[in-house]
Amino acid sequence: MGRRWACCAPGRDAGGRRRYGADDLTQVATILLLREAGLGLNTIRSLTTGADRAARHAILRPAAEELRSTIAAARASLELIEGGLNCGFEDVTRCPNYRRLVTERVGTMQ
Repeated sequence: MGRRWACCAPGRDAGGRRRYGADDLTQVATILLLREAGLGLNTIRSLTTGADRAARHAILRPAAEELRSTIAAARASLELIEGGLNCGFEDVTRCPNYRRLVTERVGTMQ
């Protein structure tokens, strides 16, 4: 089944219920947040099972660069959409501001 996670082996109380400590909760939150950030479970496992600083940086640098690229593309798309929303022209493609935004994205059109 593969390697087990280092966390989540909680103790039990007298009634047999699991008791999670602060470290367990931090570990679970870390896994959930890294998944939300787009990292895969194998990558997260590598990060949370004792990766040293150099290994952590080698794993996270490409992920950070990919995320920066995604954010830049989303910002450019939002600017284009807002340009269409703020255009007073009936035909958005006739709006000078919108045309400027399009030209910035794809270059000069003949």
